[in-house]
Amino acid sequence: MLRRKKKHRDRAKFSGRKQSIRGCVGFGIVIIALIALLVSVNFAFVKGGNAGLFLGDLGVLSMLIALVGVIVEILSLTEEDIYKLIPSVGTALGCLTLLSWVGIYVMGALL
Repeated sequence: MLRRKKKHRDRAKFSGRKQSIRGCVGFGIVIIALIALLVSVNFAFVKGGNAGLFLGDLGVLSMLIALVGVIVEILSLTEEDIYKLIPSVGTALGCLTLLSWVGIYVMGALL
């Protein structure tokens, strides 16, 4: 009986993968940009579209932060022996946030 348990333990294999520090930092950056997007859109909606220059500056800054987050996430996907879940989700969220900001500014420029 003891032999059987030992054989079972010998079959366990552990991978050398770990969480990417760069991926976690990029994910945090993307989350900050996403929160800034939601707060800005909500504040602009409450003010009826007349939120002022400060909100526009916050939007441009948030768009640049989202761009930095996407770049960091893409760079973290190139690392070896890491879990790819956080960098993949961060890249998708960052791209959606960045595209949302670009869409808002393009609509504002055309309308």
